[in-house]
Amino acid sequence: MTLSPRGARYPEILSAGLCCYKLGCTSAVQMPRKFRRQSPRVCVAYSMVFHTLCSPVYVVELDWYPDAPGEVVVLTCDTPEEDGISWTSDQSNEVLGSGKTLTIQVKEFGDAGQYTCHKGGKALSHSLLLLHKKEDGFWSTDILKDQKEPKNKTFLKCEAKNYSGHFTCWWLTEIKEDLKFSVKSGRGSSDPRGVTCGAATLSTERIRVDHREYQKYTVECEEGSACPAAEERLPIEVVLDAVHRLKYENYTSSFFIRDIIKPDPPKNLKLKPLKDSRHVEVSWEYPDTWSTPHSYFSLTFSLQIQGKNKRERKDRLLEDKTSAKVTCHKDALIRVQARDRYYSSSWSEWASVSCS
Repeated sequence: MTLSPRGARYPEILSAGLCCYKLGCTSAVQMPRKFRRQSPRVCVAYSMVFHTLCSPVYVVELDWYPDAPGEVVVLTCDTPEEDGISWTSDQSNEVLGSGKTLTIQVKEFGDAGQYTCHKGGKALSHSLLLLHKKEDGFWSTDILKDQKEPKNKTFLKCEAKNYSGHFTCWWLTEIKEDLKFSVKSGRGSSDPRGVTCGAATLSTERIRVDHREYQKYTVECEEGSACPAAEERLPIEVVLDAVHRLKYENYTSSFFIRDIIKPDPPKNLKLKPLKDSRHVEVSWEYPDTWSTPHSYFSLTFSLQIQGKNKRERKDRLLEDKTSAKVTCHKDALIRVQARDRYYSSSWSEWASVSCS
């Protein structure tokens, strides 16, 4: 396999048995389905490593099993120079070869890393090789934690507070160093740029699962041309590129906005005592973040009275009201949550007020 800074243009790459593709390639090339183009942001993420140059970043997909033969990769120096070129790697102190091209056998992580071609002590170009492992027919998923909800192999979760087209995705990992993430999203192949995602950020929240602590990363995405009242015909697909040291993995999540709706809790939850009665009137309002008009984007509310002993609960479903009369015993807790009335979305978190 031959690689160059414009490697995707070379027909020998497209016909090779190995899928090797450049992260950040911007050339408009029709590739077979197995040759997936990756996010430009991954390349940008590495610019701080190379300081002055966003080097070509290639992902080599390998079948991972004992005595696997690996893949032959040919790197090409991005220079008009023809003579006096030598090659080095950040994995070795030795000169690996000479000439405009370098042929290497990629079998394990020791064969990955940054390769640099030089002439006269000056670096001409860099190539970074990352490995994507396939074991027993499945791509590796070592970097992220499987959250197992709503089903197994759920690594990437997304939620929307309304139908505006804005949504948040998050994922968990135990790894604390040498991590880079990039997220891209689109709705169908007809408009792959219709959804934009920002940079992944590390949350201050730490998640404990089975006595183990995980870091939480989040990203904000938005569909620029979203029409809240329109019916969705094509799902949104979110693709997360994850790099840990020299290991590359990707994760995807596909959904309609209506399927990831989770409203914010009702606001202004208040109690008003009623004269000559043991009852009180509890009232609340739609959350500020919910879609308008509320006559069209209606919510259903669930009201719960939680006794001093938290196991004692009384629940009531309220479809078209934002108030109710209830008996409020001392030390009891009144809680209200919301969900989309016409499409069974997730319930919001609880808003609560004490009867004390």
